[in-house]
Amino acid sequence: MKCLICGSRMEEKTVTIARIYERQSDIPYALITDVPAEVCHQCGETVYTADVVARLQELSKRIKKGAPSAKTVEVPVYSLDDVAS
Repeated sequence: MKCLICGSRMEEKTVTIARIYERQSDIPYALITDVPAEVCHQCGETVYTADVVARLQELSKRIKKGAPSAKTVEVPVYSLDDVAS
């Protein structure tokens, strides 16, 4: 498959998606791992099949309802304001 953006070749990969949820959600953000995708090796464009999109939508509904996660990680937070311009 060729990339629709730059025309380079796409590669089958497994990616991780960072998802931000609405403020009303008990879970403000989540990482979704093991997502099959086609990724352009040149520009990084990522394409998902219709099946993967449907599964992501279903998982997103479950997350919004408070489904337990497989694991939880702590993430360090940095501010660009701490670096002189």
